[in-house]
Amino acid sequence: MGWPDLHSNLDALTSTHTFRRAIPLGDEIERSTNMTTHGHALLHLVISSPRDPESKTFEFPLTELVGDAAHEAAIAFGYKPGTPSFQTADHVTLSRTISLETAKLHDGEHLEIVDVGGGV
Repeated sequence: MGWPDLHSNLDALTSTHTFRRAIPLGDEIERSTNMTTHGHALLHLVISSPRDPESKTFEFPLTELVGDAAHEAAIAFGYKPGTPSFQTADHVTLSRTISLETAKLHDGEHLEIVDVGGGV
């Protein structure tokens, strides 16, 4: 797919992108839209990957774009950057250009990472 090598760009990525901690599935997730960071309500999403049997839970501001959140999740699953997005349990692929809030996602929702540029 022509994705750049993640490791060669790691210094550039870490200097320009804030990574959030993936929360192990066994941890209890507090389901509250009152939780905030830097003034933004937080959303916990449980993300699965076709390549990994273990799901990971991520914490994102509601204002984060789907494409940016999916990019971060793809990196956490070891994918090289591409054009990732999320797919709902109903097999709806979310637009990368809308916010998580606009996508009407709910705290604790389960999504699968997909590559809208040709497959992950």
